[in-house]
Amino acid sequence: MASKHNRRGFGWIRLLPSGRFQASFTGPDTRRYVAPVTFEKRSGAERWLANEERRVEQADNLSEWVPPSSKADIIRSHKAALTVADYARQWLESNTELRPGTRVLYEALLRLHIVPGVGGVRIDRLTRQQVETWWASTEQKRIHHQAYALLRTILKRATEDGVIRENPCLVRGAGKPSREKNLDPLTPAQVQAIADHMPDRWRIGVMLAAWCGLRSGEVRELRRGDLDLKRGLLSITRATARAGKRIVVGAPKTDAGIRTIPIPSGIVTALEEHLARFVSASGRGLVLSMSGGGPVNDSTWRDAFTLAVYWAFTPESERMPSHLARSRRADWPDYVPRITFHDLRHVALTNAGLAGATLRELQALAGHTTPAMAMRYQEVSRSHLAEVMDRVSGMMPEAGSD
Repeated sequence: MASKHNRRGFGWIRLLPSGRFQASFTGPDTRRYVAPVTFEKRSGAERWLANEERRVEQADNLSEWVPPSSKADIIRSHKAALTVADYARQWLESNTELRPGTRVLYEALLRLHIVPGVGGVRIDRLTRQQVETWWASTEQKRIHHQAYALLRTILKRATEDGVIRENPCLVRGAGKPSREKNLDPLTPAQVQAIADHMPDRWRIGVMLAAWCGLRSGEVRELRRGDLDLKRGLLSITRATARAGKRIVVGAPKTDAGIRTIPIPSGIVTALEEHLARFVSASGRGLVLSMSGGGPVNDSTWRDAFTLAVYWAFTPESERMPSHLARSRRADWPDYVPRITFHDLRHVALTNAGLAGATLRELQALAGHTTPAMAMRYQEVSRSHLAEVMDRVSGMMPEAGSD
């Protein structure tokens, strides 16, 4: 049986508890060097030592001798030879804590945008110019901003790992999509009109989003037990998310998304009536559900809201058939807002801000992790801003006065 330590003419071979062999030697600089990998057979360790011995003998002096590569160097060298597509896939596989919906999104961004554009380039040879050319080659800027942000994140990891020297994602403004929103948020009357055109059993969902700032996935996973109407409180601890063709239920988007918020007194009565008509007595009963009691899927909810917006703003005599209204938003009259259900969060935060909520309170309401995110969701009301400027004007001295 081989001993655990076996001295030979050059270097040492050690039998590890795992049954594999480890090789090491003392270099000309008197430092100890260990092979970057272990070997299944003793002969493999001997060959590695023989190769290192030959390299030492061939060097005329210490300055010409190059120490063996470390395991980290070998890994970096291997990763640098990978294409952007291969490295990105490895990065995605290593991020095991991604939410299912986020993973599906990243997979789609890689497959449809990143890989066709720069996926075939070796990651250590990807240049800033190639990234800029890829960025400029598409007109789908909203989606492409997401793809760019993902590529930048992946290459940031490659930089931290030493695989590349610097991140070539340096396109100014890329990864931060501009917000193409109406300057004025929806008025309370417009919100109510949209709610009134939703199916009766889903009307309350519009009100919860527009006045409490709930996300679509939070609204559709809300349960009777999450509501305390006596105290006027609503708790968010779960949300639905789409992962490909599946709908999964999990924690909210961020830790800050787990929150308890006050319910505006103006919708408490509507909530009481909704619970009595459409929600089972069980604390697990979904506040919003299909007629059979099951959860409302994302596409069904989105279609209902799209149609409600169209009906709320279009005179009955001018309306297209429902199926056309949902699929041909480009043909809507200009006075119909192109909004999504998520835009109701802007309404909630804007109105809360106008009512005097502090920035920290806006964060708590929306479940945002940073003040910047809370501010991003606020809109500016022209009428309120005009009132503010009138008050500023009143502070000014009259012309010609001392």
